[in-house]
Amino acid sequence: MKNLAILFVAVLLNSLAFSQANEEPNNGYRTHYVILIVKDGEVKNSFNEGVGIIAKINEKTVTGRWYFKAEPDVVVVVGDKGQILGEVKLNEQKTIKLETEEQQSSGGGMSFGIGIGPIGVSTGGGGGGPTFISYNMEKNEATFDQQKETKEEKIRREYNEKREMERQNKEIERQANKDKKKGK
Repeated sequence: MKNLAILFVAVLLNSLAFSQANEEPNNGYRTHYVILIVKDGEVKNSFNEGVGIIAKINEKTVTGRWYFKAEPDVVVVVGDKGQILGEVKLNEQKTIKLETEEQQSSGGGMSFGIGIGPIGVSTGGGGGGPTFISYNMEKNEATFDQQKETKEEKIRREYNEKREMERQNKEIERQANKDKKKGK
């Protein structure tokens, strides 16, 4: 009887520990929206929420970052300084341009580089700034899906959140020092 009681308690404790491990919500991973560009029923590309978009709002071409607004195809475009530029119905646009996170090849051409020790000079290849892919929305369709962030995205998000928190703390400390000096 004593062994049966011990066995019962051990099974109960193991099942509680196991169920708590499974209940941990996504191990800190978040889900985010993606735009899927579909042509003839085949997904051509996907774009994560928060990447750049170039589209027309009230006959004015705007550039910003897109965020999910509503089904089936409405996004909010936010400018560089956080201002809302407006809403876009993706499938009603003639063309849209979406920023790609993939590196584009330099298109052939020759690249030349000289290096001595840790210092080097290179010509050709690469270029700065984001790369946009243009889509004719009369031939393509935009839909939404949700995806769980990758490990790399999670690390990048957590790092950016930590940097922002540190920046805010420094700003608070700087303001406190100013207030302290004014009080003297």
